[in-house]
Amino acid sequence: MIKVSAPGKLMLLGEHAVLNGHSCLVAAINKRIFVETAFNNKKKVNIFSEEFGEYSIGICDVLKTQNFETNKNFKFVLSAVKTILSSEQGVDIKISSEFPSNFGLGSSAALTVATVHSLSVLFNLSLSKQQVFQKSYKSVFNAQGKLGSGFDIAASTFGGILLYSKQKGVIKQFTNLDFIINAVYSGYKIPTPEVIKIIQTKENVAPEKYKLIYNRIGDLVDKGIECLKQKNWENFGKVLNDNQVLLEQLGASDSTLDYIVQKLQSDPNIYGAKLSGSGLGDCAIGIGKQNLNKLQNFQVLNLKIDTQGVQRC
Repeated sequence: MIKVSAPGKLMLLGEHAVLNGHSCLVAAINKRIFVETAFNNKKKVNIFSEEFGEYSIGICDVLKTQNFETNKNFKFVLSAVKTILSSEQGVDIKISSEFPSNFGLGSSAALTVATVHSLSVLFNLSLSKQQVFQKSYKSVFNAQGKLGSGFDIAASTFGGILLYSKQKGVIKQFTNLDFIINAVYSGYKIPTPEVIKIIQTKENVAPEKYKLIYNRIGDLVDKGIECLKQKNWENFGKVLNDNQVLLEQLGASDSTLDYIVQKLQSDPNIYGAKLSGSGLGDCAIGIGKQNLNKLQNFQVLNLKIDTQGVQRC
């Protein structure tokens, strides 16, 4: 049995702008997804998931399937199997997680990366982390039929805080930073592709306005990098606050996220706060001096940066 884990992620700066030619800052977090793989002699892929139950499919069916979109719960696992598999050897896959999939913490990317790495070890493939990233990126594309920016896959693969762009990949990695991220779950989530469509519809009406906003978000990423280099958390918090204003202008925030962010920003132990991810749900984050114990009616996760990325357990 080959056991591997990969961390989830939180976007610190650069949502939506990263899809429009700009860089972003994404952090791997200390909540992980675990994948165990082993051979079986049944020519089947048997999946056991703590969250979604059990599923079994013949290897031949996996290899000939062109699109796993209809299998909502296991499409990323099956696509990873197809990406790595080179024969009709059956495999058992067991999945567990330290965070639920609806929290917007990059569960799909972490699951893909962990599965790809575990299977590559099982099949005695010597893959570098860069190769794991590349195969995971391909696997996610095959699973959902469209290309994202890949920042979540990069975070789960390499760990730390990454300066990342869709065009260049990982530009810089920060691994010596230690601060608390308080993630507050809004209680609901709209799928990222749907949010992107909503934003793009608005962008089509006012393209110059949105181009200007994306450019300003890109400038804030540059400011954020300087703050990280100096370990100036107060100024980094101010950059997060400024990013939130621009995300509101994009239409990525809503009344619930606005409320959570305002509560975080008003807390004396929080340097700054914003939504994290595509928006219209998921999480808001506050960079703080200490753990935030609670925010009335919302679930709070106290997180730190995970510097390791994907690794064998």
